[in-house]
Amino acid sequence: MKKNTIIIALIFLLMIIIAIIIMPKNEKNPEPKKPLREAGTILFYGAGCPHCAIVDNYIKENKVEESISFQSLEIYNNEANSRLLNEKANACGLDTKRIGVPFLWDNNVCFIGDRQITDYFSTKLIK
Repeated sequence: MKKNTIIIALIFLLMIIIAIIIMPKNEKNPEPKKPLREAGTILFYGAGCPHCAIVDNYIKENKVEESISFQSLEIYNNEANSRLLNEKANACGLDTKRIGVPFLWDNNVCFIGDRQITDYFSTKLIK
């Protein structure tokens, strides 16, 4: 009986060792996720925002996305996007407590509000 218990314990221990070897290891420093586009143009908007809708309509009517490369990020329902907006506003020297959407970041230059953003796209479309 004692011999059977030792054999069972050894088999169990061997199974644990094999499982540890086979299972994928959790790395302390996993490969980082691809960051959001840090350089370039980012349009921050909010779901249901009326001024954002004006910009969105302008983009669609003028087929802006066919000529200008930019990333659109929603901030009301995405905390990471909201934090990124604050980082970009901070980089422009703006008070993050008073920043709203629509907000456009273009390589260290900030544009706030539908008028500034549609004007920005208009000048880019002309070039």
